[in-house]
Amino acid sequence: MAPTDSWLTKNKLHQRKYFFEVLVFSFAFLLFANTILNQYNLDDELVTCNHRLTSQGISAIPAIFTSPYYQDQMGYSFEYRPVVLATFAIEHQFFGDNAHVSHFINVLLYALCCLVLYQVLRLLFKNYSPVLALAISLLFAAHTSHTEVVASIKNRDEILGLLFSLLALFFAARAVRAARWWLVIPVVLSMTIAMMSKVTVVSFALLIPMALVLFTEVGILWLTCITIALIMPAWFLLMMSGGSERLLYLSGILLAVWLFYALVNHQRVLGRVRNLFQGMLTFLFQKGEDAQGEAQAYGSERIIEMSMPDKPVLSLYPVLITVGLAGLYMLVTGLHHSLWACLPLLVLLLLAFWGEEKISWWATVMIGVCLVYGLDVRLNNNYEILADKWHFHVICLYLAWQAFYGRKGLLIPSLLLFATANYLNITEHNAWTGLFPLILAVLNFKYLRMAIIVLFTLINISMIRQGTEGIFNLLDFACSLLVLLCIHFRKNDFRFMLALALAAFVTFHVSQGEMDRHQNAPTNLINAIRDMSDQASPKMATLTQYRPLSFIEECVPSGTSFSIRAGTSLEILWHYLRKVILPYPLAFYYGYRFITPQSLGDTIPVISLLCHLLLLLAAIVLLFRNRVMAWGIFIYLLSVAIVSNYFQPVPGMVGDRFLLIPSLGWCIVLVGLLQSIFKFYLAAGNDEKISIPARAKYAFITIMLLYSGLTFSRNMDWKDDLTLFRHDIGYLSESSQAHNLLGIHIMKYAVAEPDGSKKEEMEREALFHLKRAEEIYPVFFNLPYDIGRVYVALNMQDSAIASFQRAIRIDSTYPDVYQQLGSMHMARSQFSEAAVYLERLLQLQPANFQAFGMLSYAYYRLGQFDRSIAVNMLAVQRVPGVPFPYINIAKTYLAENKPDSARIYLLRVDQLAPGNPDVQAMLKQTTK
Repeated sequence: MAPTDSWLTKNKLHQRKYFFEVLVFSFAFLLFANTILNQYNLDDELVTCNHRLTSQGISAIPAIFTSPYYQDQMGYSFEYRPVVLATFAIEHQFFGDNAHVSHFINVLLYALCCLVLYQVLRLLFKNYSPVLALAISLLFAAHTSHTEVVASIKNRDEILGLLFSLLALFFAARAVRAARWWLVIPVVLSMTIAMMSKVTVVSFALLIPMALVLFTEVGILWLTCITIALIMPAWFLLMMSGGSERLLYLSGILLAVWLFYALVNHQRVLGRVRNLFQGMLTFLFQKGEDAQGEAQAYGSERIIEMSMPDKPVLSLYPVLITVGLAGLYMLVTGLHHSLWACLPLLVLLLLAFWGEEKISWWATVMIGVCLVYGLDVRLNNNYEILADKWHFHVICLYLAWQAFYGRKGLLIPSLLLFATANYLNITEHNAWTGLFPLILAVLNFKYLRMAIIVLFTLINISMIRQGTEGIFNLLDFACSLLVLLCIHFRKNDFRFMLALALAAFVTFHVSQGEMDRHQNAPTNLINAIRDMSDQASPKMATLTQYRPLSFIEECVPSGTSFSIRAGTSLEILWHYLRKVILPYPLAFYYGYRFITPQSLGDTIPVISLLCHLLLLLAAIVLLFRNRVMAWGIFIYLLSVAIVSNYFQPVPGMVGDRFLLIPSLGWCIVLVGLLQSIFKFYLAAGNDEKISIPARAKYAFITIMLLYSGLTFSRNMDWKDDLTLFRHDIGYLSESSQAHNLLGIHIMKYAVAEPDGSKKEEMEREALFHLKRAEEIYPVFFNLPYDIGRVYVALNMQDSAIASFQRAIRIDSTYPDVYQQLGSMHMARSQFSEAAVYLERLLQLQPANFQAFGMLSYAYYRLGQFDRSIAVNMLAVQRVPGVPFPYINIAKTYLAENKPDSARIYLLRVDQLAPGNPDVQAMLKQTTK
């Protein structure tokens, strides 16, 4: 079919500056503009009206950044999202609690998010037409699952999390494309703000490096640095039980990035491995003629020339970067954080190896500063501050290479620093660590080299019997040999292996000082790393997290078998897969029994597993055919896995808001599918040459109209909570919590309803939904309790008592239900029954003065005066300073015709509350 001319081409609107940007922003804003007229909705009160912090305005921002996201008087507290709370505090400062302003800001932020998405895609897809980024951005803006994110004020955290994650991706791509190191700073800042908005965006710590591998010519060094910058915020903000779990999780991300890089660039990586292996064989079994030639080239007549680089060394960026790293090394080391001291030194070493001449020279000088600092520490016998000797081991290897094989301008500094490092090792009786690379560096006779290697191998193997020290000496030797081999054949092809070798040094040596006190080296190595990482855990991540979830909210509690957990998670993933393709119908809440626990062998989990395995396989295959679609699939899979309820519980099991990031992956894949189906390619170049088949345009417009129509309609469902709940309840007929929430909210509105007949109608409607919720899940305490309260409002006393008694059978520790039953039996003059519940209430609430009053009166009416007096005496002890127990005692004594005793307690009341007319009247009775 012949391609058709583009309408945009004919009118040349796309050639106008910022036309596409304005189009994306305007479309997103106008599509969701009808939410601005909505009221507050489900859970919006968590961040808005009468909030403990945001209602204080800007002055509360310092407290917001040191407080959990949610906290109440009952002790519940969870999450850490200070950025979103700060936006609500600023908003309250200028506009107060105004639902329409909050909705407007949400729509504005969402439109801005879509605009940033377009800019990011333009930057990544530089080899494609802007039409590709435009199509994806418009589809994303229109996706109906985003309604909950935009229309629910509290879900601003989702928008902010995605917005700043996209900014982190933007700066990371710019940093790699422009090769500007300073752009790593906004990467870290953006990712930090994103995770301080919603921690689930942690998937971008993997998605961003994947995008760099797929769409830029990123090298392994840049990729590693960007990945570390992205996972640094996660170390402080992930809510895990200990630093060791964070270390394992984040190191897994870094390993996954390296593996992904190796997969995409497998030919290049295999070539490097092959060259390295050949180089190792050459180094071990042949004469190093090249090394000898380089060593002889260093004559004494060129010593002065070789002391400084050819280029001027006074350059701003190298000085700032390397001096800053050296200062950070000394600062962290002085603070006894040896685990973190490795990072700035490692970066210095990498810059010295791979930086240009100026930065390599300054990096070596700053390594020398670190050595001088270490010398000062050792001379003052405070070497425990450094904790380990690995710092000097790594430096020795680098300096040996720099002195004999490195840049000429570093010969003299390297030799001097090499001597300093070996002096430090000699003082620790560990001279071999420096001498070993020195001997191998200067020897050029292959048999002598082999003899030295064999000798040190035998020595270190024999030292294994000495326990931990011997094992670490062997590791020292192995790492020294590996790094030296990489250094000896230093070429661009060996950067990856060199980085791995240096990382191995850090891993093996970071806990040596701790391990020297133990015998079981492998086990204690793990324990030492765990202890050190736990000690490095930030205070913010150790905030008390207490958010108990009932079965009705999370039907796969901890301790459930793997088969049930995995099967239910696959059921949830199947739900998300269907909703991301066709987001209809949607719901405000799911939970049990909309989601039911399933095992791995059930039908839905099996289908879901097959579908997701096929998606993963397709993504791997498309890595080498269509990288855009591959990245889209990875976006979907990685982001949806986090909310699958397998790794951490999700209230309600499923949430439409969690499709915000996965839907981006789907939109990318959908545009790729349209290209594949209709056989056109949005290649970069002159936009006027881009021709899209008419059928492809019609298909795209149809999908856009479908999503937009559903979105615009769904926005109106979010008018207020009652409108939303009533609209969705038909779809949620099997969700117990959905019926429960609807019943509770109807009762809330019924309380304020002035029309008596309409109020009763609403109460009966609430009763229907609460009973339906109890029918679905009958052992949830809240349901019979709330049903009992509705019966009280309807004046159906017997039914209310029966419901409250069912609640007690489920949970016998909730005081309010006993107070309700006691009050109802008292109102019906059933004093014996009332006394039973009131006594239990006082066991749960020993200082409930109202319960004391009712119980004493119940015994009084039963004629059990002694018990009535005893209850009031107990009230005097537990609620001192309150006059009513004395009055009750006096009344009881008067009823027993004991005026003298009554007078004693009445005089006490007169002291506590003088002038009480009732007390004065009873005092007159005692004097007759």
